[in-house]
Amino acid sequence: MPDDSMRVLLVDDDAFAREVIADILHGQGFEVVTAGDGVEAMKHIEAQADRLGLVISDLNMPNMNGLELVSNIRELGILIPIMMLTSNDEMEVVKQAIALGADDYLIKDEHIDHTIGFSVTKVIERYELVRLNQLMLEEIRQKNEQLENLNGQLELATQTDPLTGLNNRRFVSQNILYDIALVHRRYHDAKPPGSDSENSDMLFMMVDIDHFKQVNDTYGHAAGDQVLIQFSGILRDSCRNSDIIVRWGGEEFLVICRNSSLKYGRTIAERIRSNAESHEFKVGNGITIHKTCSLGFSCFPLAISEPDQFSWEHVIDLADQALYAAKKTQRNCWVSLTVSDKDIAYFVRQIDQFSAPQWLETGHLNMETSLEPEQALTWK
Repeated sequence: MPDDSMRVLLVDDDAFAREVIADILHGQGFEVVTAGDGVEAMKHIEAQADRLGLVISDLNMPNMNGLELVSNIRELGILIPIMMLTSNDEMEVVKQAIALGADDYLIKDEHIDHTIGFSVTKVIERYELVRLNQLMLEEIRQKNEQLENLNGQLELATQTDPLTGLNNRRFVSQNILYDIALVHRRYHDAKPPGSDSENSDMLFMMVDIDHFKQVNDTYGHAAGDQVLIQFSGILRDSCRNSDIIVRWGGEEFLVICRNSSLKYGRTIAERIRSNAESHEFKVGNGITIHKTCSLGFSCFPLAISEPDQFSWEHVIDLADQALYAAKKTQRNCWVSLTVSDKDIAYFVRQIDQFSAPQWLETGHLNMETSLEPEQALTWK
């Protein structure tokens, strides 16, 4: 099959000139397809543009002249070099053609048989370099796009727990500050600050599967993995789509509820606890077991009157202490800890100096639980 770059479409309404130039091109190794005007040329181009190496067109033709032909080719986005046939007195029109997208021109004179081969070859070679450069740039663009996609997948993988498909700790550290800033903004924009706090908080809830080690010890780690996977499904089914569910480590999970409140915390904690308690965990070999979970939660900001005074890590720590109390006291229950309005300035200064039960005794913390009112919490 001949090289497509050597196939030339010659467009001229002058049959004699068309034949002479076609013979010259044939003699210099080019395959030539001819057309009598721009309309006929466009039919060739639309049918086999990818099999043409060059278009040589006269300027003055009926039906569709050379300028119109150039314009139509470029408007279609067809990448093919175009040369204009002209006489010495048509240079202004040639300039128009080049402005429209033509690449070069040939002067019809007695020397055309000597100049046409060299000129045509140079235009084709130059355009081939342009084409190859465009292909290379497109390949680079595609490679960059693939690299960006791979980087995105890698970043997602580093923020995802491979067993459960939940978010992991890295996801929280990489994304939580944006949500924290939104909470701060809502509190500061309220008139007066903190007055419009309904569903403006972020709830941080620690969830732990009770006696999980017994599953691994009794049935093996594969059974333990099944419990973790199924428990992740319970969390997904229990939470809103906007809630963030995180495998915090081992059998411990973190649920972050945006646009939330302490009231929602009670609701979602009891829903998770109840759904886990009633679930039949299938651990393989036809074996079904029952498990429960314990929960501890708190809200960000800790102090509504001073929303900037405590970090989200303080809230996690408080929720963790609440979880510890739930597990130590009974398991299969939830405990919440929130900051009271008592002497916030003192609490801010001393928060790391005392434990949750000590702050409860001083009245700086409030506690709620799903346990019976008369049941005291165990903290140690």
